[in-house]
Amino acid sequence: MPQRGLTLLELLITLVILSLLLTIGLPGFQRQIEETRTLTMTQTLQDAIQLARQRAVSRNGRVTLRPLGDWEQGWELFDDGNHNGVRDDGEHVVLTHQLPPDLGGVTISGNQPMNRAISYIGTGESRHASGTPLGGFQAGRLTICSPDQSFGYELVLARMGRMRRQTVGPEVCTN
Repeated sequence: MPQRGLTLLELLITLVILSLLLTIGLPGFQRQIEETRTLTMTQTLQDAIQLARQRAVSRNGRVTLRPLGDWEQGWELFDDGNHNGVRDDGEHVVLTHQLPPDLGGVTISGNQPMNRAISYIGTGESRHASGTPLGGFQAGRLTICSPDQSFGYELVLARMGRMRRQTVGPEVCTN
């Protein structure tokens, strides 16, 4: 009966080919992981903002989304009964989303109008939480950048409360 198996030479050639494929493919795989992590973070934050708007409309009252320290640490969504943008005793917390300490290098930053909080009133408009039922209109940008700062996304909040996502390049992420 003939014996079956690999010769030492065939095994070595197979290992060399496998190592070459891994060497070529691993950097591309790492890039894919970074892209997925950045997009997932963007979608998670965008979903929280959309939930804030939906809740404000459904309960016809102010709802605020604010960072836990800064946006990279996470955020909380709450019914803001006194319109001040700060969760006080007795204000219902709808959602708390804490992010892991290591986001893999993904950065999240907001411009001045979006750094402290995003707040919606009952009509679905975004308004600054300034202690009054209406407050001044709120519009701005949150920028989520990849670990290597080569690409990212911006969540752009329009005056009427609508949020859109756009892709940005290194010129935005490195600033």
